[in-house]
Amino acid sequence: MEIKADKIILKATNWVGDVVISLPALKAIKSLYNDSEFTVVCKPYLREIYENLGFIDRTVCLGSNSPGAFYRLSRQINREGYDLGILFQNAINGALLFYFAGIPRRLGYPTDARGIFLTDKPRDKYENTHQMDRYLGLARYLGFEGQAPSPYIPTGFDEHKGKREFLYSFLSRGLNRQVPESRHIIGIAPGAKYGPAKMWGEGNFRELIRLLLEQKNINILLIGSREDDALSERIISGFSPERVFNTSGRFELLESLYIIGELDMLVSNDSGAMHMAAARDTRITALFGPTVFSHTSPLSQKAEIFFKRVECWPCRHRTCPRDTHGCMEQIKPAEVFESILRRISD
Repeated sequence: MEIKADKIILKATNWVGDVVISLPALKAIKSLYNDSEFTVVCKPYLREIYENLGFIDRTVCLGSNSPGAFYRLSRQINREGYDLGILFQNAINGALLFYFAGIPRRLGYPTDARGIFLTDKPRDKYENTHQMDRYLGLARYLGFEGQAPSPYIPTGFDEHKGKREFLYSFLSRGLNRQVPESRHIIGIAPGAKYGPAKMWGEGNFRELIRLLLEQKNINILLIGSREDDALSERIISGFSPERVFNTSGRFELLESLYIIGELDMLVSNDSGAMHMAAARDTRITALFGPTVFSHTSPLSQKAEIFFKRVECWPCRHRTCPRDTHGCMEQIKPAEVFESILRRISD
């Protein structure tokens, strides 16, 4: 459906992983409206990603969820005179925001009882497909017919891509300690904001690190946010401080994207870090448990997925209700280790 729009505003998703999965759709919509002005409403910590894409004109952040902040933002959006509002986020609050802002065309799936606040609400036929296809469905509603664009995210450090000397210097400055050169750098991302059901477990990650450190040409970086710092510290406790480094919470988001892009491989739960690796074209070893990996797998041809089907799969619980965590515990460190060695030697 053709919708003429000189000014477009988009309500982004709230998590890094969802941002990466939705980027192909955002790029597809931009290709349809190349001359239009684009604004993104997003969480403050995601702002730098959108501002660094090169084609977003403005970002707007809702500082709090208070009624006063909501009202002020809706009035601000109203004054800007947008023609089209697009909702990547599924919740009702984005639809309410655009409705009260008086945007004449409001596009989104009629989820969360918000259909009455939308003017354009395509049928959501993507329940059993990858989430990227669901976001891309909004672009196809607007007339996009091509292949899904890449989810690649640039950083301010791309001129140094592939330059290991700069990487080691960058890491050493950020960690305030010397990071020695090694032939291979493997990233380990042990966290998952979703909850412990998605996490492989500290013992498994420790055993994998032990096996990797038996190879003299491999160093390890723990990857994560500030919330993952304590977890990462527990996992690396007792390992050589000259070969294992905790970067969790030590770098800003785009800095972490740059670092992930320089890894030989990232080993990760189904998490934002996994999708960040896809956005930087890094090899991925993805560990999936209680969720359907075909819906949220990394957008990458360089990913290998580890998954063990158990009778209770997919439960989608945030915490294992059986306390066995069988779907994750059946993935053994030795098989993950063998896969990593094979792939980094290719």
